[in-house]
Amino acid sequence: MFMGYLMKKLLSVILSAGFLFTSFAYDTPVFSGEETWSHYNWRNDNQFWVFEKSEEVAKDLNEGNGRYQLEYKRKGGSSAQLLVKDTETDSVIGLFSAPNHATYTLTETFTYNLSRYLDKGHWTGAATRMTLVGPGYDQAKREYYSQVQSTRACNLAQIKGYFDYFQGEPGFLTGIFVPFGNEKPEDLQELVVSQPVTRTNKLNTNDKLRSSHFLTKYVEGRADQKPTDRIVYFVEEKKYVTVENADGTTRTRKFSWNGLYRNPSTKRLLEAKNYYLASEIELVKQLSFMMLVDALSGQRDRFGTGNNMQVFVAKDRNAAPGAPNGTFFLSAIDNGGGSDNPKSSRVSKSQSLKYFLGELGGPGIQRFEREIFNKMRILNSLLEQEERDASDADVQHSAQFSEIAKSLGYEKLAGDFGPKDRTISQGVCDYDHGFLFAPYYDLFEARFRNFKYAVKLVWNHMEAVYEKDGEDTFID
Repeated sequence: MFMGYLMKKLLSVILSAGFLFTSFAYDTPVFSGEETWSHYNWRNDNQFWVFEKSEEVAKDLNEGNGRYQLEYKRKGGSSAQLLVKDTETDSVIGLFSAPNHATYTLTETFTYNLSRYLDKGHWTGAATRMTLVGPGYDQAKREYYSQVQSTRACNLAQIKGYFDYFQGEPGFLTGIFVPFGNEKPEDLQELVVSQPVTRTNKLNTNDKLRSSHFLTKYVEGRADQKPTDRIVYFVEEKKYVTVENADGTTRTRKFSWNGLYRNPSTKRLLEAKNYYLASEIELVKQLSFMMLVDALSGQRDRFGTGNNMQVFVAKDRNAAPGAPNGTFFLSAIDNGGGSDNPKSSRVSKSQSLKYFLGELGGPGIQRFEREIFNKMRILNSLLEQEERDASDADVQHSAQFSEIAKSLGYEKLAGDFGPKDRTISQGVCDYDHGFLFAPYYDLFEARFRNFKYAVKLVWNHMEAVYEKDGEDTFID
């Protein structure tokens, strides 16, 4: 046991130099409604602003200071969410989301923390745990109860059922805060194949990346062209052409060329009013990483019929006429499509994990950034070492005893409890999702159990690809 402990500490020291810092002070925050983010600042990256803003917003809402206000989000998406408005700047600075079927809030925070853990937090939509009490809780309750929208009736019913659960007692609501950055997301539905949910296809079992897309071919090891530095993303570009009919009359016909194009012609670029530029190698790295994180996070609807595949565009406001309007990159946002249920003690495979492993009729992901490949090898070794240490110590190994889990957001909040003795009303919902409001640490135990299972499968797959393809495995 002592040797296992030394091995774990040695790996932690080695990794802290440039990858993982799994040995850090972890303080359980006092359940006062204020957020304590010191245990998240273990990575020396540029993401600190996310946690600082979340702490500022939570403190203001829960003390009723009035700078930040919650307002129900009436348009866009199936999740019942609240806009966070800054009254000083008269602007929307983010979203607050309570748990519901459309947003597994823990999956959002876990995905972001995992991306930071792998040094790619800037490629994933930010999300932090936020708990509302007192004035913040009352304001959220008021906004959710003001809505009766039929399009989100089920998700609203789940949240209202949670409020009813307290039956007049002082309550709290643990959800997530999603801050808005400077880049603007744009849909990229062309990259996925989505099947409508039907009685025979409730789990979208045919959904995956579009096999004919040039980016899919690359990450699946089927690239048939050399990568280019000129991938162009056109945004709502249209061209109107006069066409002559058979009877001699004319009509106007509209041509659209939205989406991604490899090496478009100079003529097309000159005709365009709004386009952005990226390198194919960088896009492939981003897509490969997105598929990896989805597989490890239990993502179930990246390939869904909603807009869950997106690019971020960074506008260059000083761009010359005819030049690109800026750059773009793929990013994993809207990451609330979770698949973990704390009521089940079994591990499970999400749709994204099956796709990554090649279990949906294709080869799976076959190309990886070398840096990520090496980090996955070390992560798998660390988890295996933790399991051996737990076995030596004869204790049940869970998130509570894992330094890695704490790096990924594990918390046991004082006062954190959930619907164990009473049932949350589901209203018009077909399925019981009351478990989404279970104690935070119970939810994380289920997530971490499936994560450890996925890491082992993913690493075995990556290692097998390398044994087969050697240096061709890496995206250079």
